[in-house]
Amino acid sequence: MRKGGVKLKPFSEPGKISDTILMLDAYGWKTSKTTSSYVILGEKVALIEPAHRSSAEKVVEGLKNFNVNLNKVFYILVSHRHFDHSAGGPSLLKYLPNAVIGAHLYRMESLEKMLNYDLEIVSFAHFGGVIGKDVNEVIRLAIETLEDWKSIAENVWETSKDISDLAKKLGEKYQEKLEVFPKQVRGFIFQILATGLANSLFQRK
Repeated sequence: MRKGGVKLKPFSEPGKISDTILMLDAYGWKTSKTTSSYVILGEKVALIEPAHRSSAEKVVEGLKNFNVNLNKVFYILVSHRHFDHSAGGPSLLKYLPNAVIGAHLYRMESLEKMLNYDLEIVSFAHFGGVIGKDVNEVIRLAIETLEDWKSIAENVWETSKDISDLAKKLGEKYQEKLEVFPKQVRGFIFQILATGLANSLFQRK
């Protein structure tokens, strides 16, 4: 598959990418097909991207489904500090007795803090390299948008308390603004956002 001259290879289901590489559904934000963990198979198995804090059990389930011996997982490798990519690391340690977490020094400082207590984390955005006068504008728009999402969520929760209703309401207002994602997946993205809002605002488990 090519797009703009770039080779793309989508994988719709978890499983073997090659003889030595395995993709797992990490159930980011407790939702299937949002984030993936990758497994490098061998004498010493490496897990790349431990995903969200709530993903640990699903990642372990995936390892078992593909007959990966948990005692042979020696490395949990973290790419960067965003919680939906890294926070599952400490949670996985109790299932993988021989594993150690490998990460950059600065990322490791945050992971160490998470080893001793449980966090409820909701992340609404990943900001890249924002500099100069754009910083204030990004912050202003983020706060404005979050306040609007909060208002929409509270209105829905007063009536139906339904995640699908909340996703629909968010989509009605923000469908065209979510240009970074293809139209065919925007409904799925709003379902994730609605779940995160409900978990955060209404302590929904």
